[in-house]
Amino acid sequence: ALRAIAGFDRRAALGAIDVPTLCLAGAHDRTAPPDVMQRMAARIPGAEYTCLADAGHIANVEQPVAFNAAVVAFLQRHFL
Repeated sequence: ALRAIAGFDRRAALGAIDVPTLCLAGAHDRTAPPDVMQRMAARIPGAEYTCLADAGHIANVEQPVAFNAAVVAFLQRHFL
């Protein structure tokens, strides 16, 4: 299972995403660091990138108010 995860790379497919996308990072996330998430957003057409201060990998638990605000704002811009 670890080999499968380590070898999983779908970066080439990011440009084919054609739905509104929010790439949300926690400023202290070491699993999906902000610079990686920002690069991911840059490869997805029209994607938005947001970085939450004082959050790590579980931003929705660590900074629930900021996380919810970012997600709600994104949803309002694109779907409501």
